[in-house]
Amino acid sequence: MKPFNPPADLPALGKPLIIELITGRQIEGVRPNHPGNTDSAPIWHDMKGNRINPEEIAGWKLK
Repeated sequence: MKPFNPPADLPALGKPLIIELITGRQIEGVRPNHPGNTDSAPIWHDMKGNRINPEEIAGWKLK
């Protein structure tokens, strides 16, 4: 099983991800192609389009 990347190491935009939350829960998500999405202010969404607070993310890996 691939380990999770730390949230500070940002994934490429638009790639499907498995996101691990600080609660231990894992969800499918994406770092969307969005004009306001920068390395200093990353935007994360689940696959339903709901925004995920970056402070809630423990790690990520490519789906």
